Amino acid sequence: LAAVRALNRLQTIGETMRHALNVLAVAAPEWLTPLLQEDWRDRYGPRFDEYRLPKAKDERQTLAEQIGADGRDLLHQMYAADAPPWLRNVAAVQTMRQVWIQQYDAVEPDHAMRWRTPDDRPPGSQIINTPYDPDARYGHKRTTEWTGYKVHVTESVRRVTRHTISAAGGIDSKGDQWVTQPTGCGNTYGNAACWESRGYPKA
Repeated sequence: LAAVRALNRLQTIGETMRHALNVLAVAAPEWLTPLLQEDWRDRYGPRFDEYRLPKAKDERQTLAEQIGADGRDLLHQMYAADAPPWLRNVAAVQTMRQVWIQQYDAVEPDHAMRWRTPDDRPPGSQIINTPYDPDARYGHKRTTEWTGYKVHVTESVRRVTRHTISAAGGIDSKGDQWVTQPTGCGNTYGNAACWESRGYPKA
């Protein structure tokens, strides 16, 4: 699992906008301050906990479209010709741009944002679930579901003595990228003969 809260779709876009604003407030306060809208403090100040969000489906849709419009306006300002170019390379900004592409249809600035339908979004293995760990992905194995990573364990077997876990590496839940891979059995037993096997632990 990733060390992040599990967020629903509405929380994800709200927290993504909130995270970008918080990062920009530190990185470029003089640039950001004139762009802040009056209602942004109330909307993006507190964390997007579920109890704060509307319960009715149409109200949640309206909030999602409002967050989308706010984010679109902020991104347009960052990509304007007179904006500092380095702003576009801020990690929180890049994450926000990707989340908006995944969650919204591109529309003109004077039109309402359109939240993508579930069938119109990328697959779960590509969706960013939280701005605080953009590489954490939805994963499942049999009846278990999670947001985060998978762990692969390498077991070294010395010919006469014991079994020892000599290396552990993590991959994202898509299963196609190593995150870490510490040393293998050669560093544990010197030149002793050993075998390696990889798989998912049962425990």
